Amino acid sequence: MVRGGFGVRPIPRTDIDMEYVRHSAVRCLLWNVLSCLLDQSRLRREKPLTRLAIAPHPLPSDGRGHRGSLRHSRAFTLIELLVVIAIIAILAAMLLPALARSKARAKTAQCKSNLHQISMAMKLYADESEGLYPISGGKIPWDSVDSETQSASWMQQIFRYTGNIGVYRCPKDDVSKYSYFNGVRAAFIVANGVASVDSKAIKFPSAYVLSGDTMWGDDKADDADKDDYTQNCVGGEDNGDPSEDWQVHTGGQNILFEDGHANWYSGYKTNEMTFRYDSIQGWQ
Repeated sequence: MVRGGFGVRPIPRTDIDMEYVRHSAVRCLLWNVLSCLLDQSRLRREKPLTRLAIAPHPLPSDGRGHRGSLRHSRAFTLIELLVVIAIIAILAAMLLPALARSKARAKTAQCKSNLHQISMAMKLYADESEGLYPISGGKIPWDSVDSETQSASWMQQIFRYTGNIGVYRCPKDDVSKYSYFNGVRAAFIVANGVASVDSKAIKFPSAYVLSGDTMWGDDKADDADKDDYTQNCVGGEDNGDPSEDWQVHTGGQNILFEDGHANWYSGYKTNEMTFRYDSIQGWQ
């Protein structure tokens, strides 16, 4: 609290990563200890001997009548070397997990960016298709056409708007170049079969699941038309069976909603997600 002339006002809170603060403090402390050891060792190496052994020959003169003085050079002791090695090991043990977490957060952010680009492309597609999003079919590799829908994969249908096949791959996906599913469950329920999602029928755009990332098996690595017609892609068994592996990012997954926003979720949220046109309901 800060007391001013007109009463008491709270200090604004800031979003501080306390784990980062603690690690920074410990790193500073260890670095100071290491610096002190190095300084002490340097001083001992540079300090002249105060008591010299008797030399068998006189010390050489510098040409001006002055005798030179012996200086003593001292290397690190074994204890000092072990302390330095221990400090380096502690610093490495602290920094490597932090770097791994930072890398994971960067991949999650890149995945969200991909989903935002997919969202814009799907909106542009719908604007030119009377409000209909791209239809999905069966397993459709890139540059192939589905025998039932007579269409290319949903990703290829919007490719003219994304212009980059790289946006279809989640940075965490080491199996496939096509990581994201087409959220078409509502259309499947209404049509009792494959169909395009009608954006005009969606009553809860901020909750309707339009896409997201899921860990697909090797058998679907070349499928550019992944969808949730008949397999749940969000939150695992809590949201319905059969379900795909979904914990892509640190025990969760990124979800894209029809209104264009994307968030990371640790599981299915009953009040924040829907797979129906006119109600808040899970995939099942």
